[in-house]
Amino acid sequence: MKAKLPLPTQELTNGAALSARSGVALAFGELLPASAPLPEGETPTRPEAEGATPHRQSQEQLVLLTRFRQMRDGLANAADAFRLAMPSYGLTPAFLATGDSFYTAASDSIDARSTALVAAIEATAQQDRDHHLARTSYAAFRRVARTVVPAGPGRIALGLDELPPHRMDALVESAERILTRAQTEPYAALLASATYDVERLTETLAAVRALAASITAREVAARDAKHATEARNAAFDNLRTFINQVRVLVSAMLRLNPHLRAPIGFTDR
Repeated sequence: MKAKLPLPTQELTNGAALSARSGVALAFGELLPASAPLPEGETPTRPEAEGATPHRQSQEQLVLLTRFRQMRDGLANAADAFRLAMPSYGLTPAFLATGDSFYTAASDSIDARSTALVAAIEATAQQDRDHHLARTSYAAFRRVARTVVPAGPGRIALGLDELPPHRMDALVESAERILTRAQTEPYAALLASATYDVERLTETLAAVRALAASITAREVAARDAKHATEARNAAFDNLRTFINQVRVLVSAMLRLNPHLRAPIGFTDR
């Protein structure tokens, strides 16, 4: 049985789904098992190797972080003549400080997204455990009820002549209603005679309600992971734009001043 999740953007648009059965096949790209589809734009280091897994973080984004550090180090260690000319071409301390803030935000967003993805996997695993307990407990109730509830209205009232819903959310809705009804007469007395007293019915109902809570928790965690992915991508968009702006400014500076040498991290003129 699969529970549907909202999918984060970019790596997540390949249609992979968060499996409520496996608890690990997140549609967030970086936490997929080896057999899952690869996130868009990401490939294993050795695609042909058996068991190869996709990267858990966009490699292009990691390259951007490295590129930014190299550029900032290059500007900080440029020749005196180059550094003195920088403000005249827009490379002011305030402008560079803005880039530093973009770098920090982008770097921090990776950790925030990773934390959100782990929480989503943990929430899915908990949902799987609660689903197993709820469905197993409810199935036991149904088997016992069939032995003491006569055919006719009683079986219809307790849904004993039809299969329980396949979807988890529908199972919760149906089982909660039936287990509440089972605690009323004449069903309570019949069930108690077969060891299914109010205490056991309450325990089964609690398992069903725990599943309802874990479904909500998993949905919240999936939403948070989606938002964390969107925030990470937005942070790297800002950093990517800044890097391009710096390269354009340095390129113009070098063209207009042929006597200047390109700093480390700027190989094009």
